[in-house]
Amino acid sequence: VPDPSSADIVDCAVCMDPFFRVDTANLQCRHSYCRECLADGLMVGFRDRSELTCCGKSIPTKIVQGFAGMEEEMLDIYLAYLKERHTPNPLYCPYEHCSSFIPQLFIKADRVICPFCKQRLCALCRQKEHRGMCKGDSKLAKLVKEGNWQFCPQCGHLVERTVGCNHMSCVCGAHFCYRCGK
Repeated sequence: VPDPSSADIVDCAVCMDPFFRVDTANLQCRHSYCRECLADGLMVGFRDRSELTCCGKSIPTKIVQGFAGMEEEMLDIYLAYLKERHTPNPLYCPYEHCSSFIPQLFIKADRVICPFCKQRLCALCRQKEHRGMCKGDSKLAKLVKEGNWQFCPQCGHLVERTVGCNHMSCVCGAHFCYRCGK
């Protein structure tokens, strides 16, 4: 315990109680937080799905890890939430019973397996797994338009009409109109 006569004492920005500087989380904006108030702020963040901030900036995770005095499981949840919040264009599982955020490290191709429910999904259109080409693939959509191709309405495979009428028979057994796709 530092000598109170020579210790650097700061007030917690929330409860305004005095603390030794070494016992608080000290931010660049020069605000300090006691462990209890920092942990309470994180709990509010969990409840409200918000990020812990001070003076309009996120409180660095290193400070949160070092001073919150949280259980490791809670800290892991908070760090996962931050990762989700700061992921541009996040991908979520489209299955109603899951709807989990899928971290980038699990997205290696157009087809993804949700690490939580183990269901398959299409990362291009962000829907449940489907057969055939994905209509959400912008490069493919451009080729389809330029080539005047059509997707089979039953299986999703690409079909090209070379000659004849607009009545199409797909390899899956579906019959449809090439002009309107129905």
